Amino acid sequence: MRFLLVLGVALCCFFAASAFSTAHRPGKLNPNHVPSSACVDMVPVHNDSVASSDPAPYVLTPSVSQANPGDVIQVVTSGINGAKFKGLYMQARVVGAGVDAVGKFMQENEERSPAVRISSCPPGEKNAVSYISRTGIETITIDWRVPENLPEGMHNVYFRATFLESFSRFWVNVDSEPIFISSDGHQKH
Repeated sequence: MRFLLVLGVALCCFFAASAFSTAHRPGKLNPNHVPSSACVDMVPVHNDSVASSDPAPYVLTPSVSQANPGDVIQVVTSGINGAKFKGLYMQARVVGAGVDAVGKFMQENEERSPAVRISSCPPGEKNAVSYISRTGIETITIDWRVPENLPEGMHNVYFRATFLESFSRFWVNVDSEPIFISSDGHQKH
């Protein structure tokens, strides 16, 4: 009887230790890593962490300054002077039109990198993209499709991102230069 009790305690300790070590072992991260609550303010909920007030060591660089509805453009997200990031959350927004994300991030982004996930922020679909990894990177290129219909009189779109250097160190409201979107399918001269 004592043997069974000792064996039971030993097995419980073994399973508890296994569960703990598995939960904290480096490996794949949760693919659904950005909650929908981040759609508006784009601030990660990481305990009591607050965004850095230092200038962001990252930039967003669209491949064009002008585009037509339906065009696919690339946005290069990169660190300045070799700065690396482990997380990114990005949307495109219309200048002066609030916080709604517009356009669509292309499925090919997920196919190129398993650390990239496309998500939806209402009222749109596939209008947010995230990257998360345990290993920091200096740059990643993301493909985005210009929306077919922008709000009346709105023709400038910009990209806004949150970059994570680590769990507790991150920057919000990192914006790209605006892109002019033609309302009639012709480039602005």
